[in-house]
Amino acid sequence: MNPATISFFNERKDKPTSIIYRHHDGLPRGLGIDLLTFTNEIRYTRTLMLDSHFNDASYLSAKWIVYDAIRQQKHRGEMQRFYRKDRELSEKLNVKSIEDLPETERQECIDEILRYKETGEKITPVHYLEFSSIGIISDIGEFPTENNYQVICNGAPLILYNNLNLIEVLKEEKDYPQCIESRRPKNREEFYYQV
Repeated sequence: MNPATISFFNERKDKPTSIIYRHHDGLPRGLGIDLLTFTNEIRYTRTLMLDSHFNDASYLSAKWIVYDAIRQQKHRGEMQRFYRKDRELSEKLNVKSIEDLPETERQECIDEILRYKETGEKITPVHYLEFSSIGIISDIGEFPTENNYQVICNGAPLILYNNLNLIEVLKEEKDYPQCIESRRPKNREEFYYQV
């Protein structure tokens, strides 16, 4: 599960303006990359927004909640489509799950599921409020975790993981640039349509 907290600070302030709790995927390869992708998305689309709010912790934390909620909705919709297609293929091939198939056939089924996803067939409806595992907390002591992030809103912003620069922590991972690239929206419209 790896829960985490994200504290948003205005520059030169000792106390966080807001603290967000995320119940899962709080390690740097998960939440850390999500935070970097989030700030990169804002930088990339800055001309489409009135303000990036990189200097304002309250607004930036609100943007983070919306971003993470949308990300959760998309993931949930993709998983529902994957499991539905897995069931359809399993019934068609008369097996309990495609995991029970030999490697070659299993890969063919996975390829078919991925093509199914890319074509946009049978979009799974997910209500815009259908997200969980993220919330606002008033005190970091309420949910003690080993994964604590600080977002310092200084115009850049600076993201720390357990008081270390997040980018320096991630550089220890050989494939971290590919991880960031894999989480980047594939096209500009990705955050403009509903799953």
